Formats: sequence, C-alpha cells, structure tokens
Amino acid sequence: SILQAIEVPPDDKGNEGVNLLLLRNPWGHGEWKGDWSDNSRLWDKRPDAVAAVGDKINVRDGDDGAFWISHDDFIQRYATVDFCRIKHGQLKARNQIHKVEAKAVTGDDGNDDDWLAGVGGAVGHENSHASTHKKKKKKKKGPEGPPTLTEDDFGATVLKSQNAWMVLFRDGEAGEEAGDGVEGDGVVGDGVVPDDWAKVAAKADGLISAGEVDCKTSAKLCDSGVALPYIKVYGFGLDEKDDIMAIERFKGDQAARALQEASDSLPDATLKLNAMTTDHAMSASAQEGRLLLILLSNKSEPPTMLKSLALAMEDQVAVGFYPNPDPQTMQRFQVPRLPMFVSMFASEAMPGDEDLPPGTPPGAMQIGIKPYDPLMFGRPTFESVFAFSFNMVAQLFPENADAMLSGEVGTRLRNAQGGAAGDEGGEGGGSAGAGKKKAGAPKALVEINAANWEEVCPPSSSTLCAIGFLSGGEESPTFEDELAVVKASAAAHTSDPYVFAWVDGSCLLGFGEAFDVQPMGLPTMVAYSPKKQRFAGFVGVFGIESVNDLLNGVLSGRVKTKPVYQAPVVDDVDCKAVAAERAAAGEGGGDVAVEEEEDMGDFMAEILAEEKAAKKALEEEMKREAEEKKAQEKADKEAAKAAAKEAEGGKKKKSKKKKKKKKKSEL
Repeated sequence: SILQAIEVPPDDKGNEGVNLLLLRNPWGHGEWKGDWSDNSRLWDKRPDAVAAVGDKINVRDGDDGAFWISHDDFIQRYATVDFCRIKHGQLKARNQIHKVEAKAVTGDDGNDDDWLAGVGGAVGHENSHASTHKKKKKKKKGPEGPPTLTEDDFGATVLKSQNAWMVLFRDGEAGEEAGDGVEGDGVVGDGVVPDDWAKVAAKADGLISAGEVDCKTSAKLCDSGVALPYIKVYGFGLDEKDDIMAIERFKGDQAARALQEASDSLPDATLKLNAMTTDHAMSASAQEGRLLLILLSNKSEPPTMLKSLALAMEDQVAVGFYPNPDPQTMQRFQVPRLPMFVSMFASEAMPGDEDLPPGTPPGAMQIGIKPYDPLMFGRPTFESVFAFSFNMVAQLFPENADAMLSGEVGTRLRNAQGGAAGDEGGEGGGSAGAGKKKAGAPKALVEINAANWEEVCPPSSSTLCAIGFLSGGEESPTFEDELAVVKASAAAHTSDPYVFAWVDGSCLLGFGEAFDVQPMGLPTMVAYSPKKQRFAGFVGVFGIESVNDLLNGVLSGRVKTKPVYQAPVVDDVDCKAVAAERAAAGEGGGDVAVEEEEDMGDFMAEILAEEKAAKKALEEEMKREAEEKKAQEKADKEAAKAAAKEAEGGKKKKSKKKKKKKKKSEL
C-alpha cells in the first residue's frame, strides 16, 4: 500500500530535492533495503527530510513492513500501481498520491474523491478496512487460490506430472465456518484450512504446484485415521511419486516446511558461477547454441525459482547462479543492485560498429549483456523471467523459440494465460495456476484470416490487437525472422491488454489498406482498438525494440492514434495459392523479369559511370590544386631567399662606407 507521498525540497547545503513515498508490505514484514530505507545513512545527512516526514519517521523502528523509498527507485522497482476504489468518504491524501507518476482510471462519473491512497492502511482510513474484515465469518476462496483436486483428476494432475506438488487435505469446502475466527482457529485436527496455508501456497511457483483435496467429496484420496488437515508433498519427477515411501506428510500448520521439502526435491541444474568460471560458461553456451541467463544475488544458494527455470529451459537456456558478486563484477554486468537477472550472449563483430574496441577485426566474437527490465516484464517471477528469456532466445536463436513454447512449461503458461480469446486455465494441465490467468506467460499467436478475424479481434472488445503485417507467408525466406519479432513482442507484453496475431501483408492488400499499410512498407506492426476504431502505425526498422516502443507508446499515450476510415475486412483469399501462382509466373515468363533486370542494370551502369567520372574529375582538380600550392610555396620560398640575400648585401656596403670614414678621420 502507498501510505504517504512527500516532497523534500533542495536544502542550503547543495543537496538536491527528493520525492519520497511511504509504502507498506501487506505481509507485515520484508522491507526495501536501498536508499531512504530504515537504516539508510541518508536520514543522518538530511535532517530536513526527517522533519518533512514528521511522526512517520517511526516506521524506521524494526521490520514492520513499512518503509520509505524515493520516487525514482519506486518506478524502477514497481511496474504497475493499482488503485482500489472503496466508498468510505473523502480521500484526504488524494493530492499527495497524484504526484506519483501512475495512471489510474476513474469511474464513469469522473469523481475521484473516494479513491484511497492505499489498501488497508491508507491515510485517514486505517480502521475502515480492518473493521470490514472482522465482520466476515467466512474466508472466501478467491480466484488466486490453489485448485481443488478430485478423484477424477488427481492422478493425471499430480501423479503423472513432473512437477513437485504440495497438497492440502481438508475437511469440507475451503472457508467454511469453524470456531470463532475468520479463517478458523488454526488448531491442527479441526479440519479447516490453516491460517498460513494460502500465503505459503501462493509462493509455490515454477515447477512447484499447490492444490487442495476436499475429503468429504473425495474420501478415497485421504488417509484414514489421520487428523485433518494435513499436507502431503509429492517430490519432483515421476519416480518420486511412484515411491510411496518418498511421499512426505506434514501437519496442517507446517505449510512452510512442506514447501521447503518440495523445493529440496528439485534437482539443482544451475551453473555455479564466479569471476573465474563465467567466461567459460559463456563460451560453452555459445558453442551449444544456448542463451546464458544469470542471477546475481547476495544469497549463497540458488532460490527455488532459479532451479525451476534451469529445469524448464534446459535445452534452450543455460541458467547460472552468481552469489555475492564484487563491485567490479556488478559494474561489468551493468547491475546497480541485487538481486538481478542478466542474459549473456555472443555475437559477431560487424564493420562500422561504433561500440567495438579499436582494432577489433570483423567477425570476432563479442560478449553482449542484457539486464532484466522490470518496466517491461514486471516483478521477477518464474513466468516473467521465462518470458524475458524467451524474448532473448527469439532474437538470438529463433530456431529454439518454438521449442520453448511447445514444451511442457510453455504449453502450461499459454493455457494459464488463456490464449487470444482469454479462456481461463485450460484443461487440468497439472499446474498450480489451473483455472487462473498468470502474468508473464507468452501469449498465443494466430494467423488472421476471413474466418477468424472477428473472433481474434471482436468489434466490441476493449482488448487491443497487435497485428504483424509480414512481407510474405510461410514460404517467404524472411518469414521465420519476421515472425520471431512478433513472438518476442508477445512475450514482452504478457501483462498488457494485447492480443497478438500476424497476417500475410503481401496477400491481403485490402485489409492492410484499412491501416495505411502499403506493400513497400512491409514488414510492419499495427496496434488497433476495435472498440474505438482507432489505430497506430509503425515507422522504423522492423525489430523487437522498435515494435515494443510502438506498443508501449500506445499504452502510455505517447504514440498518437488515428481513426480507421474504412472497416477492416479480411478477404476470403487462399494466400498460399496466391504465393504459388506468383512463384509459377516468375518461373515461366522470365522475359519480363529479365527485361526489367536488364533495364535496372543499364540504369545502375549509368549511375556508376557518372560517379566514376565525377570521382576522376575531383581527383584531377585536387591534383591540380596541390601542384599549384606546391609551386606557390616554392615561389614564396625563393622570394624570401632573394630578399634575405639583398638585405645581407646592403649591410656589407654600409660596413665598407663606415670603414672608409674612419680611415679618413685618422689622416
């Protein structure tokens, strides 16, 4: 929650002004450790900042979840800001929060007086949220809770899955009244969901999944004679699930231990990196045709998420863990703080590259580094780091991109994302997120045709359509490279309201004209709002960075849109047949093509001849100027020499006259 925002002006000692935000972690612990945190030395250097925060300075006492952070660090660490609208009166701190550079959508009435500055602890509303919470007698299981498994799907979902699973066996529906507490009294054996289960289950990520079993409706799955609730851990891999002795059971209030057990079952396939081994790992990855993903951390052991990523992307990405890097290493990897993900890759030096060291020969292998961008991908999670890795693989190793999406994890993430139509979950799937939409998963990519156009991009939909107009179909020699750009853009915008699709722009010319797309401008990208009938076109070189700049600019309002003057209609054309006809025409009637080629050759010959003549004339003129300059310098030199000689002769004559005078006077 954002509790307060203040502006500290520059002081008389030359220190710059700073905007500070007071945040609170909803878990009640875990705080920011950087500038303006509890133990930051900046408080000692800026007594004016201490005075500005006033009584709120007491949040520096202990790990209570509340902390101060500068606005600059805030926008680097957080990708989005959500405003919760609860009608509990006027918002006293409204003007403070409006200073934060975040975009909030107001209600239809345009009145934002009842926007809260935070959730459960906003200024002026500290008690309203808590009192509302106390009135609840039931804990409602929201859409983000673990899925409930049944006798029908337990075997396929859990026992036949490679994932590690932690499953809570409970008595009755989650959230049923028990005791006098909101979520039950948490006593093991009372049958209800323990208080900390939901929090711990939410941490199950990557290749660790969480689920629940209702022992009233699925009694065959539950152990007889064992007090409910209890938790079972099914380790990673099929062998772990076949071995009944390997399945650990924990009491209902030991969710944290159960999660650790599930984490320990994951094989550690990460590379252990340091200053001596990193370059070797980079070289080995380049030879294997894999990306190298590195987590630089101040911890000594790789986290569960990293072990999950190493297993999930093993064939396409080498995953390394670099503990406690020194300042020189952080500078090399362009890392300002820890922890941080970076990708390393090898690329060939190209002539004219200004970033190359002097004397680097063309074709020499260069090391590239790309840090994880939280503004583009959001907070680092298993899904968002997977999307970041896919983005890099699609650019550097496009032949491996499809394999990442077609694998078990890629399929699961696409199902969790819901595809272009926004379906929830998919079927079973064996994932902790079954039935919910996860941010960070690569989005489905479809080819637009006459049959699916209104399905992919419904006229009344508020979703934005990102359409890649490619310069040809699957038969085109540039198809794979162009499609890889669209796929990478889809992976980079998994949390944004875009549906991604592609179309053969050289075939569906009428469809392209609706968006001002001309054949000479292919390939290109268009962002289209079907509900508002407006679009933004793409200008520039067709690449992942420039395409993302367009899509991000549309979302932020930086890129202006214009209306569609004619409704986009996809003609019912067989583009593959059209491409085949073009190819046949090109093979059979080569006279026209040869004639055009000859004309072009004559034209180019004339241009080259003119350039050659102009170059020769310029060289002759420069030669003549050089000769004239040389002759002038020689003449000047001779004139100076003659003048000097003449001056010397005058001095001698004068000396002789003086001598004659002297002799005459002596006589």
